[in-house]
Amino acid sequence: MYACLCVCVCVNTLNTLNTLVVAKENAQADAFVGRKIMYKWDGAGWCVGEIRSRNLDSRRKVNKITVNFRIFYEVDEQEAEHTLSLNNYHQEGNGDVPYHHWVLLEEVKE
Repeated sequence: MYACLCVCVCVNTLNTLNTLVVAKENAQADAFVGRKIMYKWDGAGWCVGEIRSRNLDSRRKVNKITVNFRIFYEVDEQEAEHTLSLNNYHQEGNGDVPYHHWVLLEEVKE
C-alpha cells in the first residue's frame, strides 16, 4: 500500500532535482530512482508509475523543457519521459488538480 508523501519532507530534494537535472553525479536525484509517483494524465486521470532512470542528456526535451526522469507505467506498460518539478508537484489537499501534476508516493508498512 502507498500513500502520498507530504511535500515538506522533500522540498529541498525537489529543488535540487530542478537545478541539477543533467548532472552525472547527483545522489539526491539517484535516490528517486525506484520510487513510485502518481501522475495526472489528460484523458487517463491519475496513474501510478515507477521512476526507472534519470536523464543525463540535456538535449532530451518535452515541450522544450529538459527531461529529468523516465517513468514506467504498468497501466499501459509504457515508459514516459517527464520533467518533474515543484511547479507541477501537487501540494494542496483538494481534489481539483490540474493535468500533468504529480505526487511522490511512500510505501506504508501494515
